[in-house]
Amino acid sequence: MEFSDPPEAADFRERVRAFFAQTYPEELRGRRFERPHDKEFFRAVLNWQREHLSGRDAYETSAFFQEAAQAGIELTTHAPTRMIAETLEDIGTDQQKTDVAPRMRDGDYLIALGLTEPDAGSDLAAARTRAVLQGDEWVINGEKIYTSNAQHATHVFLLTRTNTEAPKHKGLTVFLVPIDTPGVEVRPLHTLAYHHTNMTLYRDVHIPDSARIGEVDGGWDVMKVALSREQAGEGSTDLHELVRQAILWAEESKAPDTGRMIDDPIVRQRIARAAIDLEVATLLAQRSAWATATGVPKNPGWGPGSKLFETEAYARAAADFFAMVGPAAVIPFEEEGAVSQGWFNYCLRDSPVRLIGGGVSEVMREIIAERRLGLPRARPK
Repeated sequence: MEFSDPPEAADFRERVRAFFAQTYPEELRGRRFERPHDKEFFRAVLNWQREHLSGRDAYETSAFFQEAAQAGIELTTHAPTRMIAETLEDIGTDQQKTDVAPRMRDGDYLIALGLTEPDAGSDLAAARTRAVLQGDEWVINGEKIYTSNAQHATHVFLLTRTNTEAPKHKGLTVFLVPIDTPGVEVRPLHTLAYHHTNMTLYRDVHIPDSARIGEVDGGWDVMKVALSREQAGEGSTDLHELVRQAILWAEESKAPDTGRMIDDPIVRQRIARAAIDLEVATLLAQRSAWATATGVPKNPGWGPGSKLFETEAYARAAADFFAMVGPAAVIPFEEEGAVSQGWFNYCLRDSPVRLIGGGVSEVMREIIAERRLGLPRARPK
């Protein structure tokens, strides 16, 4: 593969950097760990993407997300909306392509993913939330867990079971449910990290058939299109920032005897290990960009492999740097005396969530084993 950006991508990267520097509000930067959603900034990002990113090659798309990471900008709340807009543009009805997807692109709609259920874990095909056709409407009953950003969202991309007699992968249907529909309830679920996720409950929720995405009982095909984008390996913003904060801390902190912590060979070794992992994670994501830009067929394990490596490297670095800083890392960002604005505390608490979101590590390993290495299926069908 080609490891360096083409010249046009390097120029584009500078424009992205300038955009984030001018547009990202300081107020959001100060609330970074809460994962705030600012509608105007969301619109600005989407408008800039539409104006400057549309038609760009994969190198430039990758550069956009890498620069967001370098700037410490959290785009997690934006990602599902873009993912579902692209899914509708590929497989949606004419009305969904011409009306719904553009409203997602414009920032009128914000999408949350209603996939996981309390008793199903990472086995999305085990969904039991029921959708039953009554006349020309669907009636939905059930519950979802880990519906992140539902407190901000306008719609839920909802996986339901419409056929209890068919094999579990064959009886699923996907709907786009307005979150203000009567019968939809959002309950916060507080986590180890600062931000919370949600449980969403559906009690006799009536929606028209026009809200359906894909064929009846064809939801698994829709899911494959959508999840191929979720597992594309763009990476999180936090491994970049965690390494940067570790370097700053080591340069500015005094060693117990003399000099700075950065002069301690063990500290330098620990930072170097995380920096190497960061470089590998970046290259794994770059490989997918290179394949797209050059027309090389993507290996089915590349996206999951990129996601798996990056999030596990983040978890390793978060634990290692927390231990390296010592007891002072326990102080959270909102309290006086927090080290590095609380980054080490935040990342240690946040990293377990990253191992789950976008595909839990165990499932990513199974995908790589089956699709990339050709190993036999380890789970019952």
